[in-house]
Amino acid sequence: MLKKINRLKLRYKLSFFIVPQVIVFILLYVFTTNLIENEVLLRITEHNRNLNLWNAADTRAVIDEMKNLCDSTLRLETPAVMLSIEQLLFELEHYENINISFANTARVWRMALARSQNIREAAIVSYYGPTVFMVPDRESFFITMTNPYESWMDGARQMRGGYYISAENGNIRVSREIICPTTLRRLGVITVVAETPFAMARFESNRLFADQQYALFLNGQLVTGNAQFCIEEARAAIYTPSPYDFILFNRRGNSIMIYYRHDSPVEIISITQISHNGIYMQAFRGIGGFVLAIMLGVLGVGAAIILAVIMRGVFKSLKIFESAFAQIERGEFGHTIDVSIEGELQGFLDSYNQMSRKLGNLITEVYEHKLTEQKLELQMLRGQINSHFLYNTLETIRMNCLLRMEEKNIQMIEYLGKILQYSVAPGSEPVKVEDELLYLDYYANLCKLRTGANMEITVFVQPILLEQATIRLLFQPIVENAIRHGTQTAGTPLKIHVTGYVDGDRAVYTVSDNGVGISKEKAAEINGNLTGMYAGSNLGLYNVHRRIQLLHGGDYGISIYPLPKQGTEVRIIFPHSEEIV
Repeated sequence: MLKKINRLKLRYKLSFFIVPQVIVFILLYVFTTNLIENEVLLRITEHNRNLNLWNAADTRAVIDEMKNLCDSTLRLETPAVMLSIEQLLFELEHYENINISFANTARVWRMALARSQNIREAAIVSYYGPTVFMVPDRESFFITMTNPYESWMDGARQMRGGYYISAENGNIRVSREIICPTTLRRLGVITVVAETPFAMARFESNRLFADQQYALFLNGQLVTGNAQFCIEEARAAIYTPSPYDFILFNRRGNSIMIYYRHDSPVEIISITQISHNGIYMQAFRGIGGFVLAIMLGVLGVGAAIILAVIMRGVFKSLKIFESAFAQIERGEFGHTIDVSIEGELQGFLDSYNQMSRKLGNLITEVYEHKLTEQKLELQMLRGQINSHFLYNTLETIRMNCLLRMEEKNIQMIEYLGKILQYSVAPGSEPVKVEDELLYLDYYANLCKLRTGANMEITVFVQPILLEQATIRLLFQPIVENAIRHGTQTAGTPLKIHVTGYVDGDRAVYTVSDNGVGISKEKAAEINGNLTGMYAGSNLGLYNVHRRIQLLHGGDYGISIYPLPKQGTEVRIIFPHSEEIV
């Protein structure tokens, strides 16, 4: 029996180990989750139902408090109070002093605002816009203008002395039209604004899940919340003959919504939304220890039987592989091992035999291919250099011909000829640093003639480096970058310094300027492009950096730095050698 099992492939052996555990786990999960989920769901539902009930009740209490402030202000049955309010609105509309007519109302408001924790403003508004209002913690009143076409003013007019209740900007507003009881003259609107910070505070302190959401609606308008609910869809689902309702949507949209609605006389809906997955996770946490204990028991028994059979054949095969790879380590390519091993590992042994036969040929092929690829890339990078510079120079010479500037053209053609002779010379690397600096001098002189640039180039390179080998067109793209991006203001020369020195086993060259400079963020971006495969807008710098790394490895190349006060420095690192060209 053991021999038959041992001859099976590894994936079939592992199935004897995994499948029974998966079956046991699924049965445990289904049984225990269904057992506990209803209890967890009931507890969470009752918790959120109470939260919604409290918030709806507190919101109703705030609205009643705002109505009481309106009633205590108007006291329409008292002629003296009504006369005082009529006089107040008349003086407001005519921009007169309201200290006397507003005195009684101010006392009522001041006491109400001091007692209330939620009301933040009370105001009387004329239908023409002038407004007097008070806020907590201020003894004085304020006068301002209100748009007479505000929605809450229109709502108060339509209620004709009744209360118009609305939500705006996270606040609740209660508005009531002021109508003279004797003449029925419509004078203005009294409005009270209150906040509901208790709603979100209570929700946050009772939140059970990180993704739990909450919203409080007043007459279909969002008062506060951290989620966007479709109130029309919710209202259709909450239909019930009772003014108080508690409704649970089971697994709808992968969430559970718990509502509490208070209908009379204003509709208040408090909504809590919970992820259904969160309830499952909380139920599973309750049984996690039990399931884990069962799983560990199954693993212990299965591991003792199945792994013993599997590992016996594996260890035997590993001995054969150890001998095989020792031959590779000794460089003995082409040798094969003609033995049979059991199970799926026979395929690995066959692959090893094929690898050993082909590895020598592949190493040679890959090496030659990589060498050819690097040569082609070097040729391509050199071919990308300065095509735009040649075109611009020829265009300048053409314009000078039209302007009959023969002497300048002669100098430009002379420099251009030397530059072209150097750039297209047969052969590639290496060239002398001294030749590169001479070419740079031709290039700088040509730039001065072509663009009229006000610039100075100074060079200080240790003599030991002048005869050293370097790549062709090393400095020119960097100096060209300095001229293009470091232009100074009129009258101030652009100074470019080229230095070279030996630092241990490295040759270090720097090209710095006193131009407008570069930010640390931009320098970091350019350096990042140089180390990657994307040149961005810095093709010249990328070409130089890439050619250096292809020839000398990834420890060398160029990098760019902002100077402390003004200007930019480009640093070029080469390996230093005592040999000369």
